[in-house]
Amino acid sequence: MSEYSIGKVFASDKTTYQAIDQLLEQEGIRRDNNLDYTCAMYNNDDQVIATGSCFSNTLRCLAVSH
Repeated sequence: MSEYSIGKVFASDKTTYQAIDQLLEQEGIRRDNNLDYTCAMYNNDDQVIATGSCFSNTLRCLAVSH
């Protein structure tokens, strides 16, 4: 059985943001410049498999890998 973890992505975590940008690009989405908070879901291999962000009271940049 797969286990997943979800965590906040900090601005200093360039590697994770690159993975998020790749995932968003696969879904035809670009990362919004106006974000207050971004989180990522990781699989057992610590690969980003989903992401979501928010700005004020709106959800933005939601994507899940296939």
